[in-house]
Amino acid sequence: MKTQMSPIRRGFTLVELLVVIAIIGVLISLLLPAVQQAREAARRMQCTNNLKQLGLAIHNYHDTHRSLPFPDMGVTYNSGHWVSSWGLAILPQMEQSAAYNLFDPTAANGVSDQANQVVVGTELTAFNCPSTPRGSGQIQGIIEDQSTTDLNNDFVAGTGDYFVARSFRDDTITPREIVGALFDGSYQSTVGFSAITDGLSNTMFFFERSNFPNVVKANGSPKDVSEYSYQQVVDTNFQGWWASTQHDRIRSWNFDGTIYYGPCVVNCTNDWGGAYSFHAGGMNASAGDGSVRFVSETVDKLTFRAFVGRNEGEVLGEF
Repeated sequence: MKTQMSPIRRGFTLVELLVVIAIIGVLISLLLPAVQQAREAARRMQCTNNLKQLGLAIHNYHDTHRSLPFPDMGVTYNSGHWVSSWGLAILPQMEQSAAYNLFDPTAANGVSDQANQVVVGTELTAFNCPSTPRGSGQIQGIIEDQSTTDLNNDFVAGTGDYFVARSFRDDTITPREIVGALFDGSYQSTVGFSAITDGLSNTMFFFERSNFPNVVKANGSPKDVSEYSYQQVVDTNFQGWWASTQHDRIRSWNFDGTIYYGPCVVNCTNDWGGAYSFHAGGMNASAGDGSVRFVSETVDKLTFRAFVGRNEGEVLGEF
C-alpha cells in the first residue's frame, strides 16, 4: 500500500519578506504626504470658516450698534481702565452671551482681573486656527495690570490667533502709515461701514498672527530674545489670547523676519507687527464683506498695503 504524501507547503524566504516590507514602506512614504496634505487642507478650511464666523459676528454687531466695535477700551482708546476688546464686544454675536454677561468691566484690573478669569480663560475654537502648533488652548500667565505691565503667572487666558489690522506701516513708503478698517486714526471714536470708502470687499478686517507669544522667524525657528521687536509685549503675554486687544499695525520685514522694513509681509514672523500663519504658502485674511482670501507669501507689498487701508482710493485687484 502506497503512502500518500502531503504536498510540501513552502513559506516566504527572508529575501521575499524583505522585498514585501520594502514595498509596504514605499507605499506608506507615498501615501503619508497625501494624508498630511489632506489634513492640512481640512485645517485650513476650518480656519477659513472661523474667520467667516468672525466676519458675520462683526456685521451683526454693526447692525445692532450702527458702528464697528472699539478695538479695545482702556489701552489704545480712552487709555486708563481696560474694560473691553473687540473679542469681548462680539461675544453675544458669537452665541456666547452667557460669557459676555459674566464679564465685569468694573473689576479693578478690568479684562485681566481675577474676577474675569472665568470669561478670559474660556477656550473658544472660533478664535483659533487649527494649524497652530499650540500644546494647549490656554496661555499660562498673562499681564495683570496694563498700567504697570505686571505678569501674573497664576492667571490663564483662552488663546487667540486672529488679529485686527490697526494699520500698515513701512517707513520707506509715503505716507508711511495708513489706518485699517476699525480705526478712526485719532483713537477717539468708532468707525462705521460708511467710513470704509475703499469698499468692504477690498478692505481687510481680520488676519492671522498665529501662536503668539511663541515668537518665530520666517522658517518657523524660535526668535532669540535679542531679536524681538517689542520684548515687553512678549514677556508679559500681552496678546495671543482672544480677550486681549488683538490688534496691531502690520509692518513689512526682511525675508528672515528679523528686521523691518523690507519686501516681506506674510509669514515673515509672528512677532509684534507680523502677519503669520502655519499654512504652507500664505495665510488667511478676511475682508469686510465676510469673504476670506488666502494671501500668498509672495504677495506684492503695495497690494497688501492697499488691502489693509480702508480709504486710500487704491484699486486692489486680484492677488
